[in-house]
Amino acid sequence: MSKINITKTSFTSGEIDPALYGRIDLRAYDDGAAKLANVLVQRTGGITRRPGTAFVAEVPSGARLFPYDHGDIHDLLVFGDAAVHVVSDGVVRQTISVDVPWPLADVSQLNFTLVDEGVLVCHPYFQPRLLRRSDGDVWSSSKLEFAEFNMDDDDERRAQPFARFAPAHVPIQAVREGADPAAAIGRDLVVQLRVFGTPIFDNDYPADTVFRIKGRQVRLLQVYPDGFGMVAEAITLEPLVDGRATTDWDEQAFSRVHGWPIAAAMHQNRLVLGGCRDRADFIWFSKSGRPFDFDLADGDDDAAIAFRIGAERRHAIRQMFSGRV
Repeated sequence: MSKINITKTSFTSGEIDPALYGRIDLRAYDDGAAKLANVLVQRTGGITRRPGTAFVAEVPSGARLFPYDHGDIHDLLVFGDAAVHVVSDGVVRQTISVDVPWPLADVSQLNFTLVDEGVLVCHPYFQPRLLRRSDGDVWSSSKLEFAEFNMDDDDERRAQPFARFAPAHVPIQAVREGADPAAAIGRDLVVQLRVFGTPIFDNDYPADTVFRIKGRQVRLLQVYPDGFGMVAEAITLEPLVDGRATTDWDEQAFSRVHGWPIAAAMHQNRLVLGGCRDRADFIWFSKSGRPFDFDLADGDDDAAIAFRIGAERRHAIRQMFSGRV
């Protein structure tokens, strides 16, 4: 058999699987290659040499790089041992060491996304940090905070993601001593939370954890033992429907108990948080145009979205990216 030389002008299919080498009927065969080494495929179909590297600056303990390009601002964020170094014009201009918790060994697990002109940094074992650049060209780090429900100073509720970690059949009851369980429980009242069937609380359960009972928020004050086992004392952040036992409850998705977001991405003007240690296959979408508001509301088109990846086996999210679908 004679050898035929074919001229290729497009490589948009990239490298094709060797199992397809004989599939000349596929478009991928026409636009693919057996091997592409040290080149980049251009959007127009051609290829160009991979760019090399150049020495920019010496940074102590640098392990991960994240380029921040916003308008005329071109900063390089270098993540190191409990610090973030800001490199600009070949010079280390600033080092952020306040409120930067991750050691050098954990930098490889960091996940970044641009949100609200800042950089959201996620790690499964550390509370997310939001890096922002001020008008004075100074970077700062702060813990991620979710949106308030309203501007009322007395309203402590946050529009944060929630998830169910306990088995679906396990009920909870908000008990107010001397009150009728069928009666509603007002706001800013202390109640006792009792979980039946499966122990949930322990001495290490953090205060300030927020639970939802029939969609209404309560905040833990303390955990202590009594005749029912470990129970929690909480304050109601909004009126509860009643004090009856119910299986309609959940708790804040991210905390020291259940872990922090594993990955994050921006998709169609929504902030997407993917997975945590105890719910590695769960995804939360913020409201459209409000990246820190995860209130599901009434299911409107622009409301937040929460769902679990449905499959025959359990999936664990590690990275996310925004595509066309």
